[in-house]
Amino acid sequence: MVQKMIKAAALAGFVLTAASAAFATPVSYTEVGDAGDIVTGAVQTVTGAAGSAVTSIKGSLTATAGITDGDAFKIYISAPSAFSASTTGFTPGRNSFDSELFLFNLDGTGIVMNDDDPAGTGEQSSIAAGNAFTDGLSAGYYYLLITGQGMNPTSAGGLIFPSWTDGTTDPTGLYGPNPGASAITGFGGNSNEGGAYSIALSGVSIAPAVGTVPEPGTLGLGLTAGLMLLALVRRRHGKPDAQ
Repeated sequence: MVQKMIKAAALAGFVLTAASAAFATPVSYTEVGDAGDIVTGAVQTVTGAAGSAVTSIKGSLTATAGITDGDAFKIYISAPSAFSASTTGFTPGRNSFDSELFLFNLDGTGIVMNDDDPAGTGEQSSIAAGNAFTDGLSAGYYYLLITGQGMNPTSAGGLIFPSWTDGTTDPTGLYGPNPGASAITGFGGNSNEGGAYSIALSGVSIAPAVGTVPEPGTLGLGLTAGLMLLALVRRRHGKPDAQ
């Protein structure tokens, strides 16, 4: 009986520990130095406490001789059907330029992009949740790239995504990759749009640690809580605690 109680208490402790992780403090990640753009420089991995939701990425597109760069981040999409990324909504000192957002697989192939918010709020960008391009993705790591308008990713097969500069493409649309497009190798065109940005996110978290054993202190607290819970249940059912 005692062994059964200990096993049940341990299980309850693990459940309580997992539940506490679900309420971990959300992460608002800030660019460290200058993030690379997938082609040049180092892509930054968004980091924080395992299991925490990532609510935003903040950074700045810097300019060299008037030409701005692109910033790419490695993100873990934990809920593809809920994934969204947006620079819409004016935040004082941020998102005051014409942006573009792109999502890539880790092999550099394109998934989806947006230039101007489909809701028509202006020149900021928005990849809304529930779109056909991200709904079918598997949970995992992806690259999220932000650039100023006019900096269009290219591949050996040409432009990866449609561009409004062709005179027919609607800049407010969500677009998947062009036929024949392959992994990103560079950019066609450049941009003088840039400055501080804030990308609001949903469906993104810090990846859970694989095979992680809870800290001894955390496990002890969970086990204690589990024993207290079982003792309470036994009392309510008129059973004395085991001595």
